[in-house]
Amino acid sequence: MQNKRALAYLSSLEQGCATTIYASVSSELEGGGGLYLEGASVAAYPTPSGGDGLEYGYSSWAFDEAKEKELWDLSKSWVGVN
Repeated sequence: MQNKRALAYLSSLEQGCATTIYASVSSELEGGGGLYLEGASVAAYPTPSGGDGLEYGYSSWAFDEAKEKELWDLSKSWVGVN
């Protein structure tokens, strides 16, 4: 049995690549800092809490500055850059 809800979120290879291409060539994104992109556009809203992972949007932790700094510091220590 196919999950119709999941099938609605599937995309072709070309559609799947569109977000990466958009991110690399769009002048609209210049100077925009850390953005979460999906569907060849900027994600405009967080996913609903308790969602099933299929919804579009970003997770609440995607823009957690404290965790971002912690990850950056850990990454630098792992590769020996201070």
